[in-house]
Amino acid sequence: PVPIFAHTHPDFQTDSSGWEPLFTPFGDDPEHCQREHCSKCEKLAANHGHLNKVAFWTARFAAEMFSPESTESKSAWDWGYLAGLWHDLGKYSPEFQGKLKGERIQIEHTGAGAALAKEQIPAWWETLGFVIAGHHSGLTNRRTKDSLTPLDDRATRASPMLENCRRFIADNLDEGLSQALQAFERPVIPERIGSGGPDAAFHWNCFIRMIFSALVDADSIATEAFASGNERKTKLRSQPVYDPIDVLAERLDTYLDRLRLMAGDTEVNRQRAGILQRCRVAAGSDSGFFTLNVPTGGGKTLAAMAFALLHVLTYRHKGMRRVIVAVPYTSIIEQNAGIYERALGPHNLVEHHSNLDDFNDQEESDEATIRRRLACENWDAPVIVTTNVQLFESLFTHKRRRARKLHNICNSVIILDEAQCVPVGFMALIVPMLRELVDHYGCTVVISTATQPAWRQVRGKPAFGIASERLQAIIPPDAELSRVEGFDRVTIQWPQTTTPLPYEDLARMLADEPCVMAIVHRKKDAQWLARKLTELRPAERVYHLSTNMCPVHRREVLEEIRTAIALHRQSGVPCRIVSTQLVEAGVDLDLPVIYRAMAGLDSIAQAAGRCNREGRMERKGRVVVFHAETLPPDGHLKRCAEITTSMLAEFDGQLDIRDPEIFEMFFRLLYRDCKPDAKDLVRHVTDLNFETLGKQFSLIDDTQQIPIVVIYDDEARSRLRTVQGIARSQSGEDVAARVAFRALQPYSVAVWPKGLAVLESILEPLFPGSIAKMLDPHLYPASYDPVFGLVTDDEPSIPPDRLIC
Repeated sequence: PVPIFAHTHPDFQTDSSGWEPLFTPFGDDPEHCQREHCSKCEKLAANHGHLNKVAFWTARFAAEMFSPESTESKSAWDWGYLAGLWHDLGKYSPEFQGKLKGERIQIEHTGAGAALAKEQIPAWWETLGFVIAGHHSGLTNRRTKDSLTPLDDRATRASPMLENCRRFIADNLDEGLSQALQAFERPVIPERIGSGGPDAAFHWNCFIRMIFSALVDADSIATEAFASGNERKTKLRSQPVYDPIDVLAERLDTYLDRLRLMAGDTEVNRQRAGILQRCRVAAGSDSGFFTLNVPTGGGKTLAAMAFALLHVLTYRHKGMRRVIVAVPYTSIIEQNAGIYERALGPHNLVEHHSNLDDFNDQEESDEATIRRRLACENWDAPVIVTTNVQLFESLFTHKRRRARKLHNICNSVIILDEAQCVPVGFMALIVPMLRELVDHYGCTVVISTATQPAWRQVRGKPAFGIASERLQAIIPPDAELSRVEGFDRVTIQWPQTTTPLPYEDLARMLADEPCVMAIVHRKKDAQWLARKLTELRPAERVYHLSTNMCPVHRREVLEEIRTAIALHRQSGVPCRIVSTQLVEAGVDLDLPVIYRAMAGLDSIAQAAGRCNREGRMERKGRVVVFHAETLPPDGHLKRCAEITTSMLAEFDGQLDIRDPEIFEMFFRLLYRDCKPDAKDLVRHVTDLNFETLGKQFSLIDDTQQIPIVVIYDDEARSRLRTVQGIARSQSGEDVAARVAFRALQPYSVAVWPKGLAVLESILEPLFPGSIAKMLDPHLYPASYDPVFGLVTDDEPSIPPDRLIC
């Protein structure tokens, strides 16, 4: 037969002897493919068929999503193998082979496999059709037109392409592949999908996503291995490059024992030890949904990890293999990842979020670099620390790159840290997805909060949470930790009227406090208060935090704040901070007094978590809640503040944030007026409209905001130069943009159109055609204030020596 190829090789562009064959016939001969027992497929041998290797690895990835030896695992193996075997069938054409040889031809090759699936498996053909047709362009809709052609139309249009492939196969005497197209065992659809029950459409949607993920990862790994020449990536993929889970669990225990010996014998530390022990004991419980309600400062970051690692060990025989920690903000990731790295070793952990710098100038001869990049793409590491945005948007994405990791989310312990921050309007999708992962894909979910009980199902609102009988409490409700000595560390002073407190008066009150933080609703409020405090206390330090500052700038200021707080404890040097709510969830600060503008009860509890956090004070810390002159932004935050205000009126001006029933009431009132499917997306799940759902499922509504990259320091300038060089060398905007935003995200500030208009005359595009803009404060010093960050209005700057940041 005439040799047919899948890919050329970077080092053999014109010499086809170094190209990757498309298919290797099945058989017992050592040069043939032995399907699931094929050593050449397992090693991703360069001279072995691409379809064979991708089929092998897709099937393995798919089977590993389920318990070993289960019928689900066998079914997934069968679907995965066919997806891999047929995914590049369209390359069997004279046009595609001509393209490999340098002919300028535009040829679409993914539709043929989808058309074959429709012909050979008519009942459930879309299971393969979506996966194969989308393995480059992404999952499309079933019938509704979006930017991609709907699957039904795609398969119909690809029928002539399929016949063309068959003729080409016959003409080239490739009997092995001709048999492979028809002589196969028809895969069985899982019973929960085929039964036609009320959730069958959701089950099918998720199953398609998982097979799609397995195919995309397998195809990517096989292609990367072949292109690397020396199979370097293949070796890294197959070697045990991470420490085993039992080693990590033992290492964490050693680290925790060392911390215990170093810690003082205080009530807080005794309570932390008790929480850790409860987590260790609970790890042996049945897999499923768990709650971990621990007051702020209770050590839940490491206690939750201790539970997770031991739970993985308990269910390792069923395929459980990793821990995924999802948090609401990148600032928490950077903090938590540092803690986990010290405990487990940095090589065992992958940080994956929008601020992650996975861009550098290193050649991929650096094995650590290759491993890290691969793990960020497919989450093939024992511990992943990521954001809610990255986790949930990946679970509902239609894009191949984001979906690549999905099969590795299976068989994981998923810790949802600060779970109350997940947007309510997406619960109708997020809750069923978590149930799907727990019930059918071997996961355990830990709902970890410092407030009670954000995810407990509310009567009459099933979409908002998990049924109470399914929630296993790691800390029993009767423990009431927030009331015990050590965690009962603050007194809340509630406003006695709804009359707004003038900011002039607030500033004077803050000026009278030697160490205090005020948390306000809006960035302008924070700026005004910081300026006023500087006027009132010109010789003393004032710090400011808001999202007008790029992330690198904010990190620097937070480190200075921690130093200043420590200095205040030692010598009484005043320290005053004004911030927006960005400090409330997971930011490790410890102040004696907090002023908080009226907000949701959960936000007030989070603010209180920054007060007397370590219990060092002889007296309780103070949290002063006030009605601000300005209201929270319209929407969720404003509604939460209104509910707290109404509850205060009902309870005679006093609310006990230690009381679980108070939070039950708060969330019940919140959910009563909220829509769990605020964007009407559930119908796209049942209709198999993958593309439309993927585009509209966005936890952060930032579609109107434009990112501005601030050339804040020399590192930013260096990254920008390299990014611009990549952009000039790339033919596709998407590739350049992806690299650019990953590298420059720590230096970006998102602005609304009004703010953009103020700066437009001094902004430049990152590179030609880029939506993102860049700003150089060295050329325009007045545009980025060293205290307040990006200046988007006419407010005058003040000398930086008056405000230290």
